[in-house]
Amino acid sequence: MNNLGPTTFEEALRRIYAEKLDIMQNRQRKYGPNNINGTGLVGCATRIRDKWERFWRFAQAIDTTDYEDEGIEDTLIDMSNHSDIALMLRRGWWGLPMEKEKYCSNPKTTDPGCCGDMRERDLR
Repeated sequence: MNNLGPTTFEEALRRIYAEKLDIMQNRQRKYGPNNINGTGLVGCATRIRDKWERFWRFAQAIDTTDYEDEGIEDTLIDMSNHSDIALMLRRGWWGLPMEKEKYCSNPKTTDPGCCGDMRERDLR
C-alpha cells in the first residue's frame, strides 16, 4: 500500500476493513458484548436507523455539517459495524472472546505490542 491512496479496489476495501476492525475492537474492549445482548437485533436496528437518519440528512443536504464528535465517515462506519454485529447475532457468533482474551497471556494489558498486532492476520 502507498500513502497516496489505494491503487486497487481490493486494497481500498482492505484499508476500510482494517479501520472498521480497529474501531470495532476498541469499542468491544470498552463496552463488551452485553450492551448488544440486552437489546439484540432490535438494538442494532435502532442504532442503524439513528445513523441512517444522520446519513440521510447529510446526503439530502439538509445538514451537511461534519460534526467534530461524529463526522459523516464515522456515521458510515458505525452503520456498517452495526450491520456486522447484526450478522454475528443471527449466526450465533456475538459474544465470542476477543483474540487477545483467548490467546494473550496478559489480556488486560493496554500495550498494543503485547501478543502482536492481530489485524494483519485477521484480514488475510
